[in-house]
Amino acid sequence: MLKYYQIPCECGRIHEVTKTQAGSSVVCECGESLSIPTMRELKEYPVTERPDPQKKALSLHSASGVRQRRSGLLFVLLVASVLFAGIGVYYFQACPKEPTVENASSPFEVWQVWQTLRTGIDTPPSRAEMMRTETIKMSWRWIAICGTASALCILGMFGTLVIRINHQINLDHE
Repeated sequence: MLKYYQIPCECGRIHEVTKTQAGSSVVCECGESLSIPTMRELKEYPVTERPDPQKKALSLHSASGVRQRRSGLLFVLLVASVLFAGIGVYYFQACPKEPTVENASSPFEVWQVWQTLRTGIDTPPSRAEMMRTETIKMSWRWIAICGTASALCILGMFGTLVIRINHQINLDHE
């Protein structure tokens, strides 16, 4: 709040001045030059308080900057969310499937499934089967990591939107 000191002119008009204008002079609309008292003398005059127009402009400007930063954050989170979801979908599509007779794509894969069934489940897995199992596990880990990261980005977007809406409501109430 700014304090405005009310200085009367001989014509009857009242000029509102701030303490930064103390000791200077102002020209009234009637043409009279009005000298503003010093700081000590200003304290004897009536005072009105009003909000500082520069602070309001600064707060609107800073609110605009905050709004732009939040919009940028929303955009980054959206892009990150889509990117992580896309990587997760890629790993899901590229993940090798456990071979079965139904999903075998070649006669060789059918033969491998038959060999596994013929030798029994209790036999130690071959090197190729161990590598395929590890690849499947790693793909599912990446799918879980990308899904979690995408979900966190979406939660961040909702949190940013809630903060933005709450801030807008607070500005509307002021």
